[in-house]
Amino acid sequence: MRSDAGRPGLAGLAGVGALALLVAGCGTKSMIPIGGGADGGADLSAGAVDLLVPPDLGCPAGQMTCGGACVDPQSDDKHCGACNFPCGGQAHCVSGVCSCAPGKNLCGLVCADLLSDPAHCGKCSTSCGGGRECVNGSCALCPKGATVCFGSCCSPSQVCQKNSCFECGMGMLACNGQCINVQGDPANCGACGNACKKGEQCVQGVCGQCNNGQNVCNGVCVDLQTDNSNCGGCGVSCPMGAPCQGGACQCPNGQMSCGKFCADLNNDAANCGACFKACGPNQACVGGVCNCNQKCNGVCVDLNTDPANCGGCGVACQNNEACVGGQCVACQMGMGMCNGVCVDFSSDPLNCGGCGFVCKNRKCAMGVCV
Repeated sequence: MRSDAGRPGLAGLAGVGALALLVAGCGTKSMIPIGGGADGGADLSAGAVDLLVPPDLGCPAGQMTCGGACVDPQSDDKHCGACNFPCGGQAHCVSGVCSCAPGKNLCGLVCADLLSDPAHCGKCSTSCGGGRECVNGSCALCPKGATVCFGSCCSPSQVCQKNSCFECGMGMLACNGQCINVQGDPANCGACGNACKKGEQCVQGVCGQCNNGQNVCNGVCVDLQTDNSNCGGCGVSCPMGAPCQGGACQCPNGQMSCGKFCADLNNDAANCGACFKACGPNQACVGGVCNCNQKCNGVCVDLNTDPANCGGCGVACQNNEACVGGQCVACQMGMGMCNGVCVDFSSDPLNCGGCGFVCKNRKCAMGVCV
């Protein structure tokens, strides 16, 4: 027969079980080990108690103990799937796995929309940078607010024309590809797309109304009846000395308004009898009719300046002479004759170094365009 020496008796085992239930009833989360005592009974020494009671004893089914509290590892955002496995950012614990809302992906601890997130564009590791947007999972060529123009980026104050970016003028913005005066446009008042309400006007970029009798011109309230810069209509400017009265520019007595200037239609060769009706060469305007001062062989000539008829018909000057006051005069040293006029070939930008040599947007120095 086998000896039972060294094995705990039934009473000993019963005692251990009772002690285990007693400890469990007190809420401890440890387990008491069985056997190992010198007397063949249970070892109740300090430290041994921590190994016996199941760690989840006392938690509802499906939960576990984390940090001294019962948690559901299937749904707890701080303990997802196991203790101390938190779901960061906008992620939530679903079935023990950190997950994002539909349409978003988990990138590290952040839920990102790979179609529109510039920090995670197309995939978690792709960042657009430079202020560029993410459009349908691809980084846009230009920063937000800019527009693409044949490989370049136009700023909000530029428009794309003829394959290049052009700057809009002061007080203007590029709205739908056009330069708009946002100071006075009721459809884009102060900003693109900011439309004024019915009956309102855009004044200096703010929707409102002008005083009675006034109109908006370039974002400013003006009186079209008296404003010299907007006489009768926006942009209609009166000439110097012609005030705006009753919506019309009033020229001095004997003169008429020809757009931006006043003219004497009786004596003005450029406006003879009517605005912009010019007399021909060597003709004078007399009483609103173009007349010749002098005819030579049926052609109007100016005997004061015509080198072929200088002082009289048929009186021709020499090649190096000009007709000045009806007298043939030799050009000074260093000057030459061009169309009957003495010019300085060394400095004349229209005749630089010779007749007809024009310096475009440059100066003439020593007969050379610089």
